[in-house]
Amino acid sequence: MENKKTRLIAVSYVSYLNSPQVNLSHYPQLASLVRAILIVDFTQAAGYAPIDASVADSAFLACYKWLLGTTAAAITYWNQTRMPDSSPATGGLQREDIPSSAPVDKARHGASVTIDCVGASEIVDEMRKDDVYAWNSQDRVRISFHGYNCVQMSIGSWKSFRLSWSLEEV
Repeated sequence: MENKKTRLIAVSYVSYLNSPQVNLSHYPQLASLVRAILIVDFTQAAGYAPIDASVADSAFLACYKWLLGTTAAAITYWNQTRMPDSSPATGGLQREDIPSSAPVDKARHGASVTIDCVGASEIVDEMRKDDVYAWNSQDRVRISFHGYNCVQMSIGSWKSFRLSWSLEEV
């Protein structure tokens, strides 16, 4: 719980577990009250829900998730009105002074919920018919394992991947 010793309030805008959005409206006032920095993680919302980063002192979203970006890339925001003396530091995979566990090999980048396969576009179309939230990018099927997909995934939407296996055999 916040008190006079609180220096940072970190909030995830969307729950990874079951995908509800958090009402952020009271957090800026709470952070101001205890003189804490408010940081909001918008990673789970990126690409499907509107984002208003201005509620935060600082905010970020990882690109490897729903934006189909690479590992170790993120979009950041800092509120210059609330934090005029701050500025974000930048880095990257090739900065020697910033250790990274991201693979250098571009073919190994990406999120853990992507599958490289022939016929990715057709597979995604079939999954959407089963109400499974999925994307296609660069011959990869990207699947969300959040609450809105759990039931559909558990009742056999993996049948869509049979199309991939049959295409690879041709």
